Amino acid sequence: MTELDEEKQTIFKLLALAQDLQKTCAIPSVDLDFIVTQYNAIWNRLTLIDGEAPSVLPFLSRSDLTQAKAQHAVNQLVSYLSALVYVKLAIIKPEDPWARLLPMLTECKLSLNWAIAASALCLIEVMVNRKLSELDEDTSGEFDKRIARLNSSLEKKTGARIPEVLLSGLYKSRSKVIHEGKEPTSEEISQIFEILNSFYQKLKLAK
Repeated sequence: MTELDEEKQTIFKLLALAQDLQKTCAIPSVDLDFIVTQYNAIWNRLTLIDGEAPSVLPFLSRSDLTQAKAQHAVNQLVSYLSALVYVKLAIIKPEDPWARLLPMLTECKLSLNWAIAASALCLIEVMVNRKLSELDEDTSGEFDKRIARLNSSLEKKTGARIPEVLLSGLYKSRSKVIHEGKEPTSEEISQIFEILNSFYQKLKLAK
């Protein structure tokens, strides 16, 4: 692994940690000592790889710190790390759509992980609709009705059904990520991609 690759991984990890801290900081009566410790640990690691950070981001002190001030500092940290991801590392160029999306995600206290999970879940719906069309089935109605219609058609075509345990995980993830707008955990993101892959493999067989 090159030095640049290691730097990219470090910045991604620091951004994920800062986004988690951002959510923790919004909890009423949060332990400010914990916030200071976690924020400064991220700050210290960041300043080792980015020389401009100390002139832009404050080093927090527990003295006279309020929750509002802590939230402001953490929000700045998340915004700065997000900027590093798509500008300094050129992972996302300023003219790319992601460049406009990232600040809005940050404002909504959501991360790239949420956007990726939401995209994967939407892709499953696109796959379901396209397969229904290929099978000359109706694509209208609520998502669970379309899934039931697809399952019935798949059973006739291949003798197989999409397992209920898979559907249960899908409905739960859709509800949390898309309908409630909540951040998925790393375990939930892995599960979403397992569901996506399973759908892809099963629908590919139904021709």
